[in-house]
Amino acid sequence: MKKRFLYAALLMAGLMPVQQLQAQRLQQKLGRGVVAVQRSSDVLISWRKLAQEGDSVKYNIYTRAAGSDDYTRLTDEPVSKTNYLIAASALPYNTEIAVTTVIDGKESEKSIPWLFKQHSNANVFMDINFETKLLDPNNYKCKYVWPADMNGDGEIDTYIVDRLYCGQGSTGEEEDDEDADTSTELSGTTQATKHMLQAYAADGTCLWTVDMGPNVNIDAGQNDMVTVYDIDCDGKCEVLIKSSDGTRFWDKEKETWGLYAMHSDKADVDGDGIVDYAANDNTTRNPPFYVSVIDGLTGAEKYCAELKYEEVTDGMDTYTRDNRSLYMNHKGYYQMGGHFAVTYDDGIHPSLFMECLDRQQDESPAPGHHNYVFAFGFDWVNGKPTNFHHYYTWSRNDKKPWPAEFHQLRVADVDGDGIDEMLQGGYGVNSKKDMVFSAGIDHGDRYFVTDIDPTRPGMETFAIQQANLIGQFLYDSATGKHIKEWYLSSVYDVGRGDAFDIDPDHLGLELWSYAGEHPWTAQGKLMENATRGDITDGIWWDGDLGREQISQNGGSGYNSNLYIAKTTVDGSKHINDLFRHQYKRNDGTTGTVRGGAGTRPAFCGDIKGDWREEIILMKQDANSSTGIIGYSTNIPTDHSMYTLLEDPHYRLDCTTRGYYQTPNTSFYLGYDMFDAPLPPFMQTELRYKNGSALGQGASGFTSFDQTTAASYQDGKSVMFDLSGDNSKTIDINGEVKPSAMYVMAPKNHDFIFGGTGKLAGDMTLYKSMQGKAIFNNDFEFKGNTVVSEGELVVNGKIAGKVLLKTKGTLGGNAVLNGGIHFEGSHNYAGCRLSPGAGVGATGEDRFGTITINQDVVIPGKVYVELDVDLENQKQDKLIVNGNLTLKGKNTFTIDGVAAKTTGKLVLAECTGELDADPAQIDVLGLDGKDWTVTLEGKKLMLTINKTRDAAQNVIWTGNEGDGWNYKEKNFKLNGTPTAFVTDDEILFDNSAAQRDVTISQNMQSKGLLFDFNTGSYTLSGEGSLGGEAYLTKKGKGELNIGMNENSFTGPVDLQEGHIQVKTVANGGVPSSLGAAPADEGNLKLGNVKLTVLGDNCATDRVMTLTGDSTEIDVRGSMAITADIKGPNSVFVKSGPGQLNFTYKAPYSYKETVVKEGVLSQGNYLTYFGGKESKMTLAGGKVKLIENRNSKSTPSYTYPTEVVEGTESGILGSFRSNILGTFTGKGTLVLYSGGDRCAVHSDFSQFEGTLKLQAGNSLWRETVKDMPLTDVVIDAKITLANINNRYAWNNNVEKTLGSLASPYADAKLGAGIWTVGANNHDAVFNGQLVSASTVTKIGTGTWTLNSGKNTSSIAVNGGKVVLFSGTSGSVSVAKGAMLAFGDGATKCSAPKIGADLVVNGGCLDFHVDNYRNDQFTSVKNVVLDNAILQVNTINGKTLAEGDEIVLFKDFESISGTYTIQSEDYQFDDTDFLTTGKLRVKGTATGIADIRMEGGDVEAQYDLQGRAYDKNSQLHGVTIVKQQNGNQTVMRKIIKK
Repeated sequence: MKKRFLYAALLMAGLMPVQQLQAQRLQQKLGRGVVAVQRSSDVLISWRKLAQEGDSVKYNIYTRAAGSDDYTRLTDEPVSKTNYLIAASALPYNTEIAVTTVIDGKESEKSIPWLFKQHSNANVFMDINFETKLLDPNNYKCKYVWPADMNGDGEIDTYIVDRLYCGQGSTGEEEDDEDADTSTELSGTTQATKHMLQAYAADGTCLWTVDMGPNVNIDAGQNDMVTVYDIDCDGKCEVLIKSSDGTRFWDKEKETWGLYAMHSDKADVDGDGIVDYAANDNTTRNPPFYVSVIDGLTGAEKYCAELKYEEVTDGMDTYTRDNRSLYMNHKGYYQMGGHFAVTYDDGIHPSLFMECLDRQQDESPAPGHHNYVFAFGFDWVNGKPTNFHHYYTWSRNDKKPWPAEFHQLRVADVDGDGIDEMLQGGYGVNSKKDMVFSAGIDHGDRYFVTDIDPTRPGMETFAIQQANLIGQFLYDSATGKHIKEWYLSSVYDVGRGDAFDIDPDHLGLELWSYAGEHPWTAQGKLMENATRGDITDGIWWDGDLGREQISQNGGSGYNSNLYIAKTTVDGSKHINDLFRHQYKRNDGTTGTVRGGAGTRPAFCGDIKGDWREEIILMKQDANSSTGIIGYSTNIPTDHSMYTLLEDPHYRLDCTTRGYYQTPNTSFYLGYDMFDAPLPPFMQTELRYKNGSALGQGASGFTSFDQTTAASYQDGKSVMFDLSGDNSKTIDINGEVKPSAMYVMAPKNHDFIFGGTGKLAGDMTLYKSMQGKAIFNNDFEFKGNTVVSEGELVVNGKIAGKVLLKTKGTLGGNAVLNGGIHFEGSHNYAGCRLSPGAGVGATGEDRFGTITINQDVVIPGKVYVELDVDLENQKQDKLIVNGNLTLKGKNTFTIDGVAAKTTGKLVLAECTGELDADPAQIDVLGLDGKDWTVTLEGKKLMLTINKTRDAAQNVIWTGNEGDGWNYKEKNFKLNGTPTAFVTDDEILFDNSAAQRDVTISQNMQSKGLLFDFNTGSYTLSGEGSLGGEAYLTKKGKGELNIGMNENSFTGPVDLQEGHIQVKTVANGGVPSSLGAAPADEGNLKLGNVKLTVLGDNCATDRVMTLTGDSTEIDVRGSMAITADIKGPNSVFVKSGPGQLNFTYKAPYSYKETVVKEGVLSQGNYLTYFGGKESKMTLAGGKVKLIENRNSKSTPSYTYPTEVVEGTESGILGSFRSNILGTFTGKGTLVLYSGGDRCAVHSDFSQFEGTLKLQAGNSLWRETVKDMPLTDVVIDAKITLANINNRYAWNNNVEKTLGSLASPYADAKLGAGIWTVGANNHDAVFNGQLVSASTVTKIGTGTWTLNSGKNTSSIAVNGGKVVLFSGTSGSVSVAKGAMLAFGDGATKCSAPKIGADLVVNGGCLDFHVDNYRNDQFTSVKNVVLDNAILQVNTINGKTLAEGDEIVLFKDFESISGTYTIQSEDYQFDDTDFLTTGKLRVKGTATGIADIRMEGGDVEAQYDLQGRAYDKNSQLHGVTIVKQQNGNQTVMRKIIKK
């Protein structure tokens, strides 16, 4: 990997010492930041590099014993890196280390020294124990730390710490508020549970304490309401807080409590008699909203301002001091809590921005959240701060597109105009433009703003979604325009995601989240062979340019154990450093260093040493905190760049907390990065204010802090920036010789310099920021001209060397006499030459020439932009008077070529040797042209070739190969071979033998007709299909389109056959099927099968179905967001992937068939066809959108056929309705989405199997009997009837064909159930619970295996096998049977908790070798002509006298019965009292004896033995039946 050093040769001649100047943006100066940490036997010393020092700077390291005056140089020679590894044995503890710079052989003063001390743990640079006199550490925990420079010496060595009350009366431990917003910590504080802020010096001294009072709940959930910054630009940090009644500051002189807010000596600052609003639920008052600025050294209040309540309205909500009843008390919504960030709202001075919200109660006029943005700052008069006040209010809820809020603020100048935007995930706002953009997305938790993809200009935002079918977005940070959308398989809270560079083989940051198992590239392409890492925050820690992760290996919440992990695309991790360190508490016990909830540190950022980051953790457990500890890396690095705190986006991200996420840079920081641009923190002595002249003694300048008027003086450094007047040309008079000149021109604030003078001397000129600077002057100075960012147009000579950086453009009619160095760029907007008037110029005078009077090497990744007018033979020129060498891949952009223009133009020319490979030259701007790059002598030529006129019926042949380009004659026209010409209409038919077509350019045609019946055509390659082409597919053959960036804009008509594409996209967006508008008629589908291979793709193009049946085969995931029209067409979903329908209305086609995969509803208003269109389920699933809102409940409403031999499913959501009429004989799986998923369907004609899975199946009374349906209940599922309030309803009667379940925790719940109507056998291992009665009918056998049944069971038909019983009653009707074991191999002993009533039915008992079926528990047994059937199994033999207990524990047995047995006779003499039978003998085999006549006095068996009435011997059963005067005696032995 190539080493990169930022700002090669950016040394400024005569640059004054850094410490004496201030930055372009007024901010604190930064010192050297020396730090030394030990790990094992080595110590790493590192220090800051500052942007203005340039890369030729070197450093000396000095050491001395603490207390000594004499330093010793540690290094023999100055070092160029910003870190130095030394053996611990060579660096004693209590050594002071200082660093100097060496520039042009001149050494600076020594930096403030760092004291190297011994620590108990590795990598430690700071270890602080909290004081215990004022605050008991057992009552307070720590969540966040704000490092700061309080004394203005440039060293960040003070730490502001929140002390959050967690003692008696507190709300308990906070949950991971990123995963759940129900944190108990958010319920608010009172006077007894209020929080504190403390400031600690690096040596552990507590400087002060501030009591936040009862009305400000800091650092709760997303609300922080604390930040640290030098807000008044006095060189020292202040602490900014939201304050209110009861907030009390520190009296440093007396070392005790001081005044309250607004410098009041009373806690009730507003005098309304209330201090603790949280404890006073009866008041109508909202607490006062103040912002206090605290002196960082003393803890006293410096400034205070109150919210302008009259501005706080969005048209629906108006927040005042006297309307608390409107707002929820939960989470302190009436307090208007929020989170803080510092922005440069005018580009020069810092301001405090905050996003706050209230929440009206459900019964209030405008229920829900109402979000506002407030800004507090100073009026700046002659560079001095006055009148700290609330100066800006912006309401969110009345804006469109909807500005989605997230849980953390970020700050960046996303549009390049020099003014920061406060970013909130889905929008950006500042006081100059109000809403700068809205991305039109939904709420989420996490987002990342940085240069994710360096191949495109500007920054990108990766935003995670919480409740959107689009799970995440990649969008342009300046405009909100979506670059990539990822559609989910269902709506869920993606929750977390990351954007770090972890793969050196892919340029840009990798993206990953809970939306998938694999990461994506910076361009959004799935890395299928890579495994995503953990989803935690990042940290630059080791020696390469990738970002590491802060990971967790145990614990949770405030007990989280954190460590640094190296994540790679194969998922492997190498633990670089483990922070599960031990420490001693104040009481002598041992504790562990921890992170916070959500795997968060207290702070992470670049505050010490080189550009890599430090991390601060807490010495604490769940409910106490005794201190903080800071760690810095011990790993050397060869990469050098200025401290990240000089990048404005990064530095201001460090002021934010909320759902804390580590800061990001405004430039690409990753593998193969180029230099970062010169940041807007440059330091000069003079600042241009106004006036029309630049020359010795010219007025219109000020001191840099703008406090003093000044005139221009040679030898001083000077700045032209956003604060300067750019309304007129600034004339340079005479020879102007500043020590350095900075033109920091942001976008839309260009400067023009003219006059007859010139810039001279030894100066260096720097152009940075995204605007333009035009000089109509000569540069005769000897120093460098550095084009760091934006555009520098020079119409004159440049004597010194030009350094063209990765984001810079050089234009004009410049003559370069000192040569040029190209850094290279990853995109076309940088390292660019643009001769003439510059990029985007128009008019006759736009053409120009850049002349370089030295040998030039263009090393690759360089861009040249040329305006041309070939008809008038005019063009921009690049002339080298010397040798010209082009290496690597370089790009020329050609502007102004008309559609039919042909001819030659010169890309570059030289007077010496020209060395270039034309194949390595890329040309932009000539789409649709046949062009050739050639070397012609000393000129690099571009020829736009003349071609024939475009024609129709140009037929593909492939006779010269597989290439479709502007050169190969792979087509024929009227039988003659020809190359393709722009705007041809192409036919692909059956005649071509070569059907694999490779496209390497953008091929612009008028039309593409594929008409073939056999075989297949495959289009692939790095190129694309463009122009106004239509695409029509006829015939039964297969067409494969492998490119996904086709930009043709004509309609697509797929009439027949099979078409396979990589992706689809919205109208106007390139895709495999082009970029036609989304309007109806531009996408027609006939009797075709369209296979979509890609994942996470979507289209809003209206589909028109023109055939009988159209099939879409989805392999990944796809969404259709517009209508599908086809009133006579069937839409077929196939393929294993998921197809989401998100059109907010019924679709307009006839019928839906789902054969495979998932067809998902993406909006509750979406219907598959009409609301009552037929649905055929033939192996796939239909999914309703996830929903918890009663006002947006989705419904399944379709008459549905479930195809026999297939298993299909319907997936409900938490709150949804499943209706429709079902028929067919297949298997339907009904997936309940939750406790508000109600079934209303008609299954009365459904003859298949209904499986109930994934949540309780709740049936409304509208569900009809389903006598033909086999119902199967899955594990942990309850089938129950409910009323309209989702309460169980035991009064509803339902009939099922059969009921089965293999799971013991399945349940049949509320209702009056009838089972068995279809006569099918079924086994139910689940439980009959809460049902009033369960009645078995039909002829089938129903086996009940659970011992947890509670319902009453009526056996009215067929057979019930009751293995374990029920706590309810049981009845058996005539013709029905109740059995117990399986009747073949085992017996059982069920329990009945109530009565057993047998009305002519049969109880089927068996006896095996170990036991017999018996009721071990029952209340009253009522036998009414019951049949007691007793037989043996498993070869069991009974002997005379053996006892068989049929009822063991009962209250009574009564009634009449018949005993049947195949092999034995039983004595039942005491059966009614004991429940026992005794064996009398074997059966006789006589089936029946009848006697007619009078009473029988005596009765005998076949052996002649007499027996009494109602007795039984040897299997002879006497049943007395009185029929008038006749008594019938019947003996039944065998059937």
